[in-house]
Amino acid sequence: MQKKLILWSVYTVLISIAPLVVSFLIRLTRGESTALSDIIGNGELLLITVAILGAAIGELLAGNHRYPEFELISGGICILTLLISSLYFADISGANAVESRINTFIVEKISYWLFGSGLISGAISIILSEL
Repeated sequence: MQKKLILWSVYTVLISIAPLVVSFLIRLTRGESTALSDIIGNGELLLITVAILGAAIGELLAGNHRYPEFELISGGICILTLLISSLYFADISGANAVESRINTFIVEKISYWLFGSGLISGAISIILSEL
């Protein structure tokens, strides 16, 4: 169980965050703002949440299925968070495409909540897939 959780944490979560680190470094190099709201204010963290949850759902579906009730709950939360993150990102992208004003502070805060929910429900799903 620990091995699968470590693999998911390193090769899914950390590697998914790498583009944000590169964005930070590019902004730093160019003398631009490195505030988190500028780095994730267009919903980038939402896409990372979707990738993390997609991997966790895949592991859960292929798992041992010893606790189906808990797996249904955890999987349902993962899917709901994935859908909300995807649709919210689509709306933000659409608003940016037509140059509509968006509140990056709100996007940042909602992104944190969805990312946190994705990390927790994803980790629980990974653990359940191994029990």
